[in-house]
Parts: sequence; structure tokens; C-alpha cells
Amino acid sequence: MKHYDNDKRAFRDSRIFFCILVFISAVILIGVTLWNLNDSYSGGNAMPYDETWTYESGSLADFDNLITEEHVTIHKRIDGDIINTKSLCFHSKNIHFSIFLDGEMIYDFHPKAPKYMGKSYGVYSHSVTMPVITHDGDVRIVIDNLYPGKPGYIKDMHLDSSNHFIVGEIQDSIIELLACVITIVFGVLLALIGLFGRNFGDKRYEIVSFGAFSTAAALWIATGTQADALLTGAPVAVHFANYMALDLMTYPGVIFAAYITGNKESKLSIGFGLLALTKIIFSIISTCIGFRDYHQLLFLTHILIVLGILTFIYYLIRGIVKKTLSNVLAKIVIVFFALAMIVSIYDVIMYFNNMHNYITFSISTSALYIFILVCGIYEFVSITEMSKRGQYAEAMEQMAYQDELTNMFNRKAFNRTLQEIEKGTESYTFVMLDLNNLKNVNDEYGHEMGDTYIVSIADYICRSFQNKEKCYRIGGDEFFVISEYKPTEESFKKCLTRLSDMIAEFNQEKKPPIELSIAYGYEVYDPTKDEQNKILRVADERMYEMKAQMKLAKSS
Repeated sequence: MKHYDNDKRAFRDSRIFFCILVFISAVILIGVTLWNLNDSYSGGNAMPYDETWTYESGSLADFDNLITEEHVTIHKRIDGDIINTKSLCFHSKNIHFSIFLDGEMIYDFHPKAPKYMGKSYGVYSHSVTMPVITHDGDVRIVIDNLYPGKPGYIKDMHLDSSNHFIVGEIQDSIIELLACVITIVFGVLLALIGLFGRNFGDKRYEIVSFGAFSTAAALWIATGTQADALLTGAPVAVHFANYMALDLMTYPGVIFAAYITGNKESKLSIGFGLLALTKIIFSIISTCIGFRDYHQLLFLTHILIVLGILTFIYYLIRGIVKKTLSNVLAKIVIVFFALAMIVSIYDVIMYFNNMHNYITFSISTSALYIFILVCGIYEFVSITEMSKRGQYAEAMEQMAYQDELTNMFNRKAFNRTLQEIEKGTESYTFVMLDLNNLKNVNDEYGHEMGDTYIVSIADYICRSFQNKEKCYRIGGDEFFVISEYKPTEESFKKCLTRLSDMIAEFNQEKKPPIELSIAYGYEVYDPTKDEQNKILRVADERMYEMKAQMKLAKSS
């Protein structure tokens, strides 16, 4: 038997080993795939095509500094032998446009979206397949600046003989998008654990707020990638989600800071929440009525973020001073929050100095991921510890309310249930049961045999009342059932019939020296009009009446 148990344990261990092996293999395969994303597209035939474009006036067009008029037209004479079988590829921002070849429209980019989403779509990649022509022609791009007085741009214009451009754009940000998806799933999972987990107390607000922050932050990063916009084909909607996520992520970040620093009672977080909500509502209304849209109100978002960072720092300092922040968490938050702030400032400086690559994975984004990862690990460790404590507490509670011999609820659990029922309004049927002849069994055949009778009848009671009843052992040979069904209902009658049949089957098969038998009595209890003790007494009296009748029937 011991050899069999060892083999069984080894089999279980091998299954776990192979599962871990499969998991590691899958991770390696994903890594190899991502590492070699661009291999099949290397050496593409790209040719710069951003020179000799002119305005209608004849002056040269500078794509980095397009004129600020509402409508702008640029054009270029083309060689049919050069553009045939090629695609015109470029990025655009803050412009709508149409492309014409010899007066015929070959591409139109005027994305339609609901008014509340605004006009801006961020940076979007285009690959325009050029028609085959046998002569020189004229390519004309009619541009509509979305924000007159502040021109948009066209960047990286070139001709490409393959589909490398769009595929490459997706590949360049697919790792970032994958990281965002993983983080969103992580945040949602964390929030759900916080919402529906047990034994978390006030800790659940910390868990839920961090889950919400992680989800919003990952959504903000994801909607800023080229892969998201290109895969969905809805750049305006994606950019709207980007603006909203940036506004939404600040509030749960402040709530998280309040709870980890022991400032959960602070009214400052409530005020910040109202401020964030006001900003979001104002932005939506302003965009809908055409006053200012999200792109033009981005400075308000920056102000909100700065206020959120200052609030975070205030809570952190206050938590350290008042010693309401644990040393471990303090070090984690301070180090990685400081890192995120430093690289964010660097990112902003580089952005405003036009030195930041506008479609790459930014340093601040990486720092934000590290912050989420480290704090997330801390939260999951905390959840594990709380779950262990909760399971221990549940085990202790179960031991306190469970009868050791029969595993039924005990007298303590019975008293607690009676108190709960007394406060309610629903009616229940109280069933008092008493095992007959237990004293005789104990005296003549020993307490071990008596325990067999008790365990058997307890098992039959629990198996008979399997609807929504609760079964208790409230004394040595006394049992009690609380049923939601009334005595007149068929479900209740079937329970009593099932109990009688099981007892009869036991006596027939086991042929015990003293037959197993039980007496019971019941009465309906309505907490809105009945006295509980009186109903318990009635059920008890009826049980003794049945016991007396059984003795009389046996003697006769």
C-alpha cells in the first residue's frame, strides 16, 4: 500500500512537472516568435518620396512645417515607371486629406466618428497603392487641417514595393500591445479578486483601486500604439479611448495611494475624484458643442496628472511621518514611483524639444510597467497571505460550529441560526428529532456501538433533508432540522418518507441488536408573529408524543 501511495505521488508530481514544462516551452516559443518578427521583412525596397512637393503657389512644401491654413493643397509630378507596382507610405497627424492622381481620387482619409469622440486621431500610418500608369502624371494631396492655426503633418513619406510598411508598423508595436493586453487582464483579475474575495476587509479597496489603475494605464498605452489603430481601423475611436484612459487612471492611482499610506479617511481623495469627474464631463460637453476638443484640452489633463502626482507624494510623506506605511511597501513605492517620475519628466522634455520618437515605446511607459509589475507582485503576495489567514479562520470557525462525531452543525451553530432567523421575516418549519433507545444501546453494548447509531442516524437525516434544510446535532441523541418548506408541501413529506425508508433498510440489512428508530415533531415558525421558544416547545412536545406512541405500539 505504501509503494502504491509513492507511485501515485510520483505520478502527480510528473503531471505537474510536464505542465510546467509545457508552460515554459510556450513562453520560449512566444519569445522566439517576437524576437524574429521582422526577419521575413528585412531589406524592403523603400525609396524616400518627400522631396519636390509644392504648394499651388509653386513654393516648396515642408512636411515638417505645413502652412496653417484650413485647406492646403500640395502636388508633385511623378514618373509612371517609378510609381507603378508601388505604394505611397507615410504617417499623418491632425489632418484629413484626399489623394488624387491626374484628377481622379485614389485615396480618401476623412474618418467618421460620433461627435463626442472629437476629431483627433493621433499618429496614423497609410499605405496607398498607386494605380498603374504609362505616362508621367500629377499627384495632388488636398489637406484639411483639423486645427487651423496649428498645422498637422505628414512624415516619413516613401515608396515601398512590398507590404512591409503596414506590417512593419504593426510589428514595431505588437510587443507593446501584447504587454498592454496582459496588463489589462492582470488589472481586471486583480479588481475582481478585490471585489469578490473574502476576508480582505478594507484591503479590498486598495486591491480594487490598483487593479483599476493598472487597467486604465495599460489601456492608455495600448491606444497609443500603431498596432491598435491599424488593427481596429478606427483611429478616432482609439484616440478617444486614449484621452479617456489618461483622465481615468489618475483617480484610482490617488485612491491606491490613500489606502497604502493609511490615509483612507482623507477627504482629499474625494475632492480629487470630483475634480477628475468634472474634467471628464467638461471635456465631453466641450467637444460635443464644438468649443474645444480633447486634443485642445490636453493641458487640463496634464494639470490633473500633476495634481494626482502631488497628492500621491503628499500621502506618501504623511504615511511615512505617521508610520502608517509599512517599510517594505514604502521602499517599493518610493523607489519605483520616483523612477517613474524622473523618466516621465525626461520624456516630457524630449517631447517638447521634438527629440522624442513619436511612435516608439517611451522610457516613461517602461517605468510605468515596472511600477505596475512591482506593486502588483506585492498585492498578490498580500492576497495570498490574507487568503491563508482567511482559510485558517474558516477552518477554526468550522471546527467551532461543527459536531466532531457526525460532522453536522452543533449546538453553537444552532443557536446562531435561531438568532438570525428571529431577526428575519421568512417562515420555517422546525423539526425536533430524538434517537430512541440510545441509553439502552450504550448500557448493553457500549458507547462505541452507541456512536455507530448516532453516526448512522445523523447520516440519514442529512441525506433525507437535501433541499435547503440545515441539520444540527444539539445533544447526545437530539437532532434538529430547519426547513424552508411547510409540512403540507410534498417536498417536506418526501424528506420524512426518505428518512423512514433509510432507517427500515438499516434495520433489515444490519439487523442490529436493538432496532434503530427515531421520533420527531415539527411546527411552523413565523418570526413576524410567533415566539421562538414557544414554537420550539411545541415541536419538542410533538416529538415526545410520537415517542410515547411508538413505545405503546411496541408494547402492544
